[in-house]
Amino acid sequence: MNIIDKASLMMVPSAYKAGKLYSIIPADGSGDFTVARNSESSRVRSDKYIEFKAANVPTLDYSDSTCPALSTNPQSTNKILYPFDYGNTWWTKSGATIDNNGGANYPSPIKDSSGNIINCARKLVEDTSDGGHRLYRSVTSEDGTFSQLAIAKAAERHKFQLSFGSSAYSTMFDLSTGTFVETGITGSEMIELADNWWMCTIGRTQSSQDSYTAIVLADENGNTNYQGDGTSGILIAGSQFEEQPATTPLINNPLNADGAEVTRLADSITSSTFADKQSYSFFIDLQEIKRVGDPSITSNQKFVYVYDSTGTVFMLAISSASRIALYSIRDSQYIGGSYGIDANKIVVSFDSSTKTVQFIADGSVFAETILPSEHPFDHFNIAGVFSIAKTRAVEVLDLLTTEEAIELTK
Repeated sequence: MNIIDKASLMMVPSAYKAGKLYSIIPADGSGDFTVARNSESSRVRSDKYIEFKAANVPTLDYSDSTCPALSTNPQSTNKILYPFDYGNTWWTKSGATIDNNGGANYPSPIKDSSGNIINCARKLVEDTSDGGHRLYRSVTSEDGTFSQLAIAKAAERHKFQLSFGSSAYSTMFDLSTGTFVETGITGSEMIELADNWWMCTIGRTQSSQDSYTAIVLADENGNTNYQGDGTSGILIAGSQFEEQPATTPLINNPLNADGAEVTRLADSITSSTFADKQSYSFFIDLQEIKRVGDPSITSNQKFVYVYDSTGTVFMLAISSASRIALYSIRDSQYIGGSYGIDANKIVVSFDSSTKTVQFIADGSVFAETILPSEHPFDHFNIAGVFSIAKTRAVEVLDLLTTEEAIELTK
């Protein structure tokens, strides 16, 4: 099967500019995507440094691969007012001090737009007391679902605990091995960055609206209460606390002033229009997708909208379990049920001659049904309102056979 011969549109994230993401097919610009996000957003570059992109510039992320993926994210706010200035009195230090390298700070894993490393890291240093050595702050939020991150690097110490104020809800990270141990929470992650830095993330749902963010030093054996030596510690270069079940990319740019909450707006990626294709196959290759947003909303939420010239026909929705479901908006019904499927490669095929839709995922037919209405294809939108997603490719093709669609999604 030669996909290129059947493709009306093929987008593999590569070339872009402000407001635009270029498609491979068609090559004349008529298939390019419009990018809307009226704020900065960050990504991990191919050299594993973090970089901020200006408003409406798509973020092509390399955090999980040597190939870029289109990163789309929801609106989110960092509740930490001083995410880099750990020496500020906003933070409480107990059994520890902050070393800012004589005011010059230490090199971080973040680069400016010219590719220069930004010196925004500090060192969390234990004192000589026998007990805990920590940095913490209470955070008041409007939701009971939280996530947080800390960007850290081993120095004399290589273990630390990131918690919500209690060791009962925490993760112990080992910055020398890239491993962690969770207590009372699940879904922690370590994203490897340049120069032995790590982005460490945790999340938690709780009934209380008040929580803490805490970075706690640990000794070689993982003990958080021990005799300090007055000089040992770890480097830290950014903290984030969000009202989301999963952390989104770094929100605060260290080149901007600390002292206030900062909000990154949602991404919206919209394709150009087609001439209402009556029969077609729509393919999307997802490196990652996670459900975010208000946890009280248990219904499936949109991730991709497929439109004809008069309105919406299909929706790829994301469930509370971060599974993908296919919903016909025109006929108000799910194809294969509302629970959906845990999949990365998906094809939605519609045959107008029989009004048959196929939902094919990761090498098998998940569902197939005959719909009452026509579902022509005009354009589509990838929205970051309810999801954190990394997309490797999107294609619109002439109608594939079942065998071709299965092969494409393997």
